Amino acid sequence: MRGRLDSTAYRTHTPGPAAWYADPRNPDDARWWDGLAWTDAVAAGRVITMLPPAGMYPDPHRPGGERWWTGSAWAGLDDTE
Repeated sequence: MRGRLDSTAYRTHTPGPAAWYADPRNPDDARWWDGLAWTDAVAAGRVITMLPPAGMYPDPHRPGGERWWTGSAWAGLDDTE
């Protein structure tokens, strides 16, 4: 699957919901966990200057739901939410 790292070292630590976490290979960096697997998105020195990659994430507006993140915005948002 594109954007995910397939390594047994990355399977030893599985954090919770999709978010930036300490990189299991280099704790001085942050790595994006997509909720299922570590991705190839890394923030050197844990300085997060990029948005999370596109994908399904917990919906920030509807607890318990999921919403597509385009990589720059939540899909399907309008002025009523």
